Amino acid sequence: MTGKHLGVTVMRELGSKAAAKMIAAANMIVAKPEKDGRRLVVSDEILLGLAVTGDPEAVRYVLDLVGMDLKDPSLGKRAVSALYRAYVEPSALHALADAKALTPNIKAIIDIAKDGNQPPQVTNDAVNLIRMIGMPHCLPALTEMVSFPAREIRYRYVGANNALKCAGAEGIVGVVTALPTDLGYDKEELVGAVASEIVKLGNRPEVLAAVRTLAAEKSWVARWVAVEAIAGLKASAEVGVVRGLTGDKTVLRGYHGAAGGKKAEPTLGARAKEVAASLGG
Repeated sequence: MTGKHLGVTVMRELGSKAAAKMIAAANMIVAKPEKDGRRLVVSDEILLGLAVTGDPEAVRYVLDLVGMDLKDPSLGKRAVSALYRAYVEPSALHALADAKALTPNIKAIIDIAKDGNQPPQVTNDAVNLIRMIGMPHCLPALTEMVSFPAREIRYRYVGANNALKCAGAEGIVGVVTALPTDLGYDKEELVGAVASEIVKLGNRPEVLAAVRTLAAEKSWVARWVAVEAIAGLKASAEVGVVRGLTGDKTVLRGYHGAAGGKKAEPTLGARAKEVAASLGG
């Protein structure tokens, strides 16, 4: 497109009115037969133009491209990136599209996020799209990621972190208790992805109530997160909750991470004593 304004700016301004023509333009490329073993590539500009229309059908089209075999290994990554740029990443060229267009397509986005064959960036972008859909849809979708069998624990951290960002205090108990108890957890990673996100919610009554619930859970991971969250919140009034865990003999598996070598892993009780002392208890 030529003229004073860039194509993406125009497409965002036109919105859904431009969706049908953008889909038709993309179809012309997709339907073009191979020539000399090569085929035309759906450009980044067309993908972003489709995405920023804010139209559910245009979003569906872009998501469908992720699974198409068009002899373009980069297409899936570029398609999801276009949706990320349209709905998540602020830009000087266009306003963010309304996330309502993502809602009817949430299943397709979840399927991409759960696909272990996707590169990490695609997974991260898909998870961010789910988060942008907002409550109540984002919480069950992202919580499912927390307990879904995955190649890497990072996948669960991404799900938990974004679920907490999406749901706030309402999601704390369900998200944290979904973390599997048969795995080990690096303290720095667990705090960074989960406990710190709880801390960002502040010392509000509903946050502290959720943390107290975690401290009484059967899951040792939930009890540990409760201790780290109280430490991060500097919630001295909750020192009794922490003190109540000082006798917990559960070993915090993975505490020192991969670089920990043969360091002895502390018990939950030992960590609770440290936090209680830091709180003046």
